[in-house]
Parts: sequence; C-alpha cells; structure tokens
Amino acid sequence: MSTYHVGEKKIIKKDILHCEDEKYRDFDYESANQSMEFLGKHLYEFICEDDDVIPQVFTLLFNYFDENPDYFKLEGIFRKPGNKSLEEEMAKELEDGNYEFLQTVEDPYTVATFIKKVLRQMGEPLCTYSRYEEFKSMGDDLNEDRCIENVKKTLSKLPYRNRETFYALLNFLGHVLIFEEDN
Repeated sequence: MSTYHVGEKKIIKKDILHCEDEKYRDFDYESANQSMEFLGKHLYEFICEDDDVIPQVFTLLFNYFDENPDYFKLEGIFRKPGNKSLEEEMAKELEDGNYEFLQTVEDPYTVATFIKKVLRQMGEPLCTYSRYEEFKSMGDDLNEDRCIENVKKTLSKLPYRNRETFYALLNFLGHVLIFEEDN
C-alpha cells in the first residue's frame, strides 16, 4: 500500500495487483459471454449495443449527464455520495434491462456514485492488470509532453474495448473538467 498526503488528508492507495480477481488474470476476450450483469464482471462480459464496443451501461450513464449538462455544475458531483438504496435499485433495474429507469432518477449524485462503483467493481480494471504498472508509473514523469506520449503509447497497447471505453471515460471526464469552477 502507498500513502499519499494531499493537504492535511492522508490517502492510502491499495496496490490493485494484490486484490485482483484470479479468474480474470488470464481472461480470454474471445470467449467472453456477455450478460446483463456488470457489477464484478469483466469489461468483455458487459452488454454492448449493436456494433458499439463501449458497454451499454457506460453509454447510458455518460448520456445521463450529457442530456442534463447542468448536473456537471453541481458542487462535488463526483465527491459527494449518492443515495445508497437508489443506487442499489438503479443497479437492479439496469441489470434487468430497464434502461428507461435511469431517466426517472433525479439524483445526479447517485448516478455519479454509481459510475464510480461500476468502474471500481470491474473484474479487471480498464487499464488491465498486464498494463497496470505502466499506467501507475506514468505520473513519475513531470515533463508534460513525454507524459502525454507515454499515455498515448500505453493506451494503444490496451485491448480494443478497454481502449475505446477508456477514451469514452476520458472524454466524459473532460466534460466534468469544463465545469471545474462550479463542481
């Protein structure tokens, strides 16, 4: 475990390699069975709509904010927790295929919390276990140009669905940053 200090806060970061799910260590992307479930599953097990490579759950969650851009302006949108029982209900409804349920959710904090939960509980992170050390060491280079080149190079090594989902996530987070003075 690593310990970081941000201001007066002490942050403990677990090393992801020590908590990985063994069944996903050598995951076979080609034989992945997609299902409606996504919590605790590998990215290649998530349902994708038609020819899209980005899992449907991410498209739905990102669109929730894109369709309601004022939510990006809410203070602490990705820091403040959402409603736990609504989050559980949302997971059940989405896994049951009731995607319209998301349109009825009026608590963007819960949706933001849910995005983090889906990412955190994936069977293998977007950066993959095999590329984790490369991603982890990227912050060591303080030269911005080299850092950007390292990010591009490392992202290009990811499996296709991981890479495209990572790009979609970065694009989404770019929208969040646009409103950083508000949120």
